[in-house]
Amino acid sequence: MSDRKSQPSKPSKPRKPSKPSNPQIGAPSEADKAITPVNLPSSSAYSTRTVKPHHVQPLTTICARVFVASFPAFSKDPRQWDPRRKQWARAAAWLRALPDATVQTLFGMLSAACPHLLSHDLVTEHFLRGTALALSSGMGGERAPVSKYTVGRLVAMGPALVRLRLLGFDRMTDQSFAAVAGRLPALEDVSLCGCTLVGPKTVAALAKSCPALTSINLNYTSVTPISLVPLLRSCKERLQVLKVAGISSWTDAAFSKLHAELMTTEDFSLPALRTLKLRQTSLTDTSICALISLAPNVTRVDVSFTSIRRPLSAPHYSLAGLEKLAVTSTSVPPDHLLDAVAAAPRLRTLNIGALGGSLGQRSAFGSSMSTVTMTDDHLSCLTTVLSENQVIESVSLVGNAKLCRSSKSLVEFIRLVGRRLKILNLSGIPSLRSMHLETLSPEEPNEAVCTLQELLLSSTGVDDDAATYISCCPSLETLDVAGTRLSADALFTIIDSCPKLAQLDLTRCRGVSVTDRRRFFEVWQEHKEQS
Repeated sequence: MSDRKSQPSKPSKPRKPSKPSNPQIGAPSEADKAITPVNLPSSSAYSTRTVKPHHVQPLTTICARVFVASFPAFSKDPRQWDPRRKQWARAAAWLRALPDATVQTLFGMLSAACPHLLSHDLVTEHFLRGTALALSSGMGGERAPVSKYTVGRLVAMGPALVRLRLLGFDRMTDQSFAAVAGRLPALEDVSLCGCTLVGPKTVAALAKSCPALTSINLNYTSVTPISLVPLLRSCKERLQVLKVAGISSWTDAAFSKLHAELMTTEDFSLPALRTLKLRQTSLTDTSICALISLAPNVTRVDVSFTSIRRPLSAPHYSLAGLEKLAVTSTSVPPDHLLDAVAAAPRLRTLNIGALGGSLGQRSAFGSSMSTVTMTDDHLSCLTTVLSENQVIESVSLVGNAKLCRSSKSLVEFIRLVGRRLKILNLSGIPSLRSMHLETLSPEEPNEAVCTLQELLLSSTGVDDDAATYISCCPSLETLDVAGTRLSADALFTIIDSCPKLAQLDLTRCRGVSVTDRRRFFEVWQEHKEQS
């Protein structure tokens, strides 16, 4: 963690902003990711490129991309917003004439491309428009950052604002957030992830002033269980998403007070709740199952890094409709997990990293290998179960360090399950070698091609021999080979065969020069032109 800065106007933990969009309720978003500084020295080596689309783009999209690419030229200082008056005056006039929806799209693209230029003055003058907005404390650079004063100006959007994302405003008080929330009556979807001082006052303001609320993300805030009572009561018939990850006050004792208070309401339940995130809390089976019992229709559950031991064994809850189950770094026995997966035919996402490795603590990936419980035999049984599942899309086996030791269980898993997924995370499996990936390639000429879009292999033993197999993934967009032994030549082969590949993680990839890791796509292009 970085030290807090002493200047009151400077955010202590700048963070990557998230794009304003209109996602499906409960879908993963940037606000779900770990909060990390974006302008601090880092050893991470990500190489990215923009992949050209293979279809004709709408003229509005082309114009938006040109505007975003040219935007830094409007500033005299490339490090912070200092507009060139004459040129920007003309562009600003056209910007004011654009429809709200187009301005929202532009703001999302600018947030991803050059967040340091989105100063307080620029945002408040031109981008507080439309039905959705996402702001991060990492915007605006050092001189005029987006801050609590920017957030305070949101009240001008009034009843127009429906979706709001505020990420990492950890110096803004609970009372300040409450004052803003109380004047935005049309809010339906709210994320306050990383706003660490958000607490009971903000929750009370949302409960009182936002009757249409369907989604609330309170990850990494200071919201206590008992403070949720008014919100859950006022939104019980329509609340679809509840996220309270990473809050230390969520213990069994604290939850029991919430549960007891809710039970004073006759037949209380949350029938509309579909997504529940309790990750990195101190809750055990008793509390988690009590909450699940109140949400009989929940379909997406994340209880990773908790003290749960039996996955979702709540009375009157059926696993038949479950679409996502995340129990990474928990003490759930593999046998119990297999029973749960077998009872969930609609399961699309399964995160079962480092099972048994943490006993409910935050991370298991650095813990003793002897405590990890998933073995090759368990993976073989899981393969049998998931081979019957026709909708599974994402599986994470990260940190299960006892896999790939004595059998070809992973080879069979990839053949029957892995190659038809969209996301496969095999990071942190030390015994994994290139040969375990051989079934990424089709066995027969007429066999369907691998559909993987994201493949994570960091901290494994794969080397250049893996290039042949990874090259059989034409839909691959993201590849993580940090801490592996792949060389530049092997990566050239992969890029040649994977035209959609847009992101490479080459951190600690010893076969690639340190100076080339962040610009590897450029290195590949230079090599291609020379040859």
